[in-house]
Amino acid sequence: MRSARPTSELFSPEVFRDFIPYKRVSPLAPLDAAIFPANRLHKQAVFFMPVLRKEQVIMPSKKTKDELLSEKISAEKKLEQCTHQLQRAVNREKYLIKGEAKKRTHILCNIGGAVLSFWPEVQYLSKVEQYQIFEKLAQQPVVNAAVQEAVNRYHAQQNGGK
Repeated sequence: MRSARPTSELFSPEVFRDFIPYKRVSPLAPLDAAIFPANRLHKQAVFFMPVLRKEQVIMPSKKTKDELLSEKISAEKKLEQCTHQLQRAVNREKYLIKGEAKKRTHILCNIGGAVLSFWPEVQYLSKVEQYQIFEKLAQQPVVNAAVQEAVNRYHAQQNGGK
């Protein structure tokens, strides 16, 4: 069994010289970056801090260049997949909204066609004149009763004849 070394000896500059890629970088840079994320100034290397276990300095296992490259490629694929999933969801939302707008446009065209089939002259009137005519129609009790009756029939058909 090895004799216990003082902590100051374990964290001496000689111990860190082998683990820090650039000697100008503080050995506490990874700890500083973990505590203060804004202090992450170094993007060029991954820093390893030695871990104390049973009074020995143990380094975490280093990954090979091929392992890191394969991890990078898989992460890029995952990012691309997520980006495409998001784009498909956005496109689906646009499609559904556009479908609702197309349905409404179809209904309005049918109503306009019905009006023009009874009064073809309406197409030559201005919008203001057209609305004035429809306001007069809406004030007629017979017209309102006929519209309400048609709406009630529609709801009865939708509810299964209830």
